[in-house]
Amino acid sequence: MNKKFINFMGMLAIIAGMTSCLKDKGFEDQDYGTVLSGSPTASLRSVKILEGGTSSGDIKKLVFADGSAALDSLEFSLAYVDYASQLASADLTVTLGTDPAYIAAYNATSTVQFQLMPDSLFTLSKTSVVIKKGTFVSDPVKVYFKPNKFDGAKTFMLPIVIKSATGISGVQVQKNYGRITYTKIGNVLSGKYSHRYRRWQSGDTTTAPLQNILSERIVPPLSPSEIMTPEDYTTTFVDASGGIVLGFTNGAVPSNFTTSLTAATYAGITAGAFILNDGPKLTAGGAVVVVGTSASNFIGTRFSTFIQYINNTGGVRSLVNDFVKIP
Repeated sequence: MNKKFINFMGMLAIIAGMTSCLKDKGFEDQDYGTVLSGSPTASLRSVKILEGGTSSGDIKKLVFADGSAALDSLEFSLAYVDYASQLASADLTVTLGTDPAYIAAYNATSTVQFQLMPDSLFTLSKTSVVIKKGTFVSDPVKVYFKPNKFDGAKTFMLPIVIKSATGISGVQVQKNYGRITYTKIGNVLSGKYSHRYRRWQSGDTTTAPLQNILSERIVPPLSPSEIMTPEDYTTTFVDASGGIVLGFTNGAVPSNFTTSLTAATYAGITAGAFILNDGPKLTAGGAVVVVGTSASNFIGTRFSTFIQYINNTGGVRSLVNDFVKIP
């Protein structure tokens, strides 16, 4: 089983938030939602998903390291919060489920439209989780995804929520940590690429480059019509979550390609006293050579990007990145 996910959020750092402080703003503001069992008490007992959250920044964007793998997985844990006694006074049984209504609410304000991830694409290791007496954190709950079953062009959301909590009187669900949300953005050009990175310490790219590195890279989606292509100088010196955005028009064959930078990357240029001297742009006549169809996952599609900076000491840095989509 391949247990490695490239979690992408902003790059996408899909996203991880795998720890959470037990004292959070929602608890202090008593922002819990519906009482699930018994009556509230002065101790304000509650339960939460440690890695969860309700803001858009807490959504976990899935990019599978191996799209042909039968299984890949992530995990999360549940926590009991009681400022009076800290540890659970009895076994607390927490029931999990999905929340389709959340998707409808999200879609109403989002340009990217999601559909509920079907049961055929994931499995929860358990839907009934026990936080044992004398502890405050459950054993991990695993979410097994099936990369080889996903349609690369379809966009899915999986909101997992706490449905109920029983065994201790007065336990509430923390409204701001009662959900963990995974998304898989459909994008026909995202996936695995052969990537050649070349760097020159001048504006002359006809000479031998200072660096010439060939590797395999996952190119993740930003949206159904944008991918974030890696650019190592940018991520190292300008914006750790950046790169060059390749945009396109969706259709039977992707077309109308554009290159751009994110607002965070432009902010990094300013903050680092860099100058964007040229690009980002497509090289080789500005062409993206699209190979095959969606049925073949567009394997063989190729393109090159160029960007040139003047760094904060006046040095010119020219960067060329070549990409070929591979299985």
